[in-house]
Amino acid sequence: RNQARQSSSGATSLPQSSYDRGLKKRAAAAAPTALPKIIRRRSAISGWGVYAAQTIEPDTRIVEYKGELVRTAEAYEREARYLKRKRIWTFWVNNRWAREAAFGGNIARYVNHACKPNCYTDVIGHEVWIFAERRIKKGEEL
Repeated sequence: RNQARQSSSGATSLPQSSYDRGLKKRAAAAAPTALPKIIRRRSAISGWGVYAAQTIEPDTRIVEYKGELVRTAEAYEREARYLKRKRIWTFWVNNRWAREAAFGGNIARYVNHACKPNCYTDVIGHEVWIFAERRIKKGEEL
């Protein structure tokens, strides 16, 4: 049960939920700081891949997944074309929008899918960020 609390200054506030704490954690992680160094090179998984050029600690913001912001109908059409080449550069932001990295994309489009991923994503507004799930060693593929 949420009950309002009154501080010594007279301001009232509700207790912090775990959801609110999660938002604060993500906002702090997304604050402007130097991003870790990453590089693109050939991957044993598929085509090109992205690799850590330095050790990356857990929950570190690594890179923003950039690309053209398109409506889902357009994203589905483009994705159907890419699947013929066994490539997907579409990242769903929500049920109305997607980031399509074939246009305006960056190095993040080369992060490969994995059965045991070392990264996770977080959508903040229409931005898609890739974070370290665990400690990632220098030279390890994301």
